[in-house]
Amino acid sequence: MVWKMPVGKEKKPFWRNILFASKKVRSIILLNVITVVYASDILVVKEAEATMDPAAFSAVRFVMSAIPFLPFVFRARDDDRTRNSGIELGFWLSLAYFIQAVGLLTSEAGCASFISLVTVEFKNFLNKCYSYFPF
Repeated sequence: MVWKMPVGKEKKPFWRNILFASKKVRSIILLNVITVVYASDILVVKEAEATMDPAAFSAVRFVMSAIPFLPFVFRARDDDRTRNSGIELGFWLSLAYFIQAVGLLTSEAGCASFISLVTVEFKNFLNKCYSYFPF
């Protein structure tokens, strides 16, 4: 006797069952992927500083990250408020990442990761405080 799959129940590949199982599973997988990318940031910067100048590395880093946003830049080029806000945000972010790269020249990657983790967790703590006690 040959077993036949019931009509209407097509078997999905394993990867499709995982990725398209539910929104909760997808969100947990994406959260873990983002965590790995975020955690590897300091290690990548530390290793890149061994071969490049921090200023050159920061410039390359921001040019590469700006490329996907070029369509949005061209769409909002006539909006002065959006353009000025983007320029200000870009300035402060690039300054912060440049200072991070220079700081990693003198510290270990583990210490920098710990400080970064504490900063992220402290921001979440402040967010909770402000949501409970709005000023």
